[in-house]
Amino acid sequence: MDATGRQRREITDQAEWYATVADRFGIALPDCGPAEREALWQKVYAAHLVWKEQQATRENTVEETAAHA
Repeated sequence: MDATGRQRREITDQAEWYATVADRFGIALPDCGPAEREALWQKVYAAHLVWKEQQATRENTVEETAAHA
């Protein structure tokens, strides 16, 4: 749980991601076939990994700055 009281959990499974998108946001993507779903998942997950790495880098920079202050 973060400071705002929100729980965060990383979704790393394609089926769970599609279920979450449908349940939470009402986006079922009924016209997407298996190949399109796989391609979309690969793009989404790759973008997530880049974002995650950027967040880790940012947090390390902030910690290093604070340690040297």
